Amino acid sequence: VESNAIAKTYALEHSYEVSANRELVALGTANTIGSFFGAYPSFGSLSRSKIANSTGATTPLYGFITSMIVLVTMLFLMPAFYYLPKSAIAAI
Repeated sequence: VESNAIAKTYALEHSYEVSANRELVALGTANTIGSFFGAYPSFGSLSRSKIANSTGATTPLYGFITSMIVLVTMLFLMPAFYYLPKSAIAAI
């Protein structure tokens, strides 16, 4: 439901059509296939969408670059987070 609301918000802002059925089928398919591989459930994020929109991201390359930044951060900066409680890391 949140993903559909986000899609409709940006569809109005950028003048394009969104089909609620297609959105739900896409999310359901992604979550069903991901369940066979132990993946986390996928869903829309209003905060991530707002940041992407405000920076002018128009392609899925934005998500790839963001994931690479997170991966590099996890690989090289994890020793700096060693003494943080797990609850604080989970909040990040």
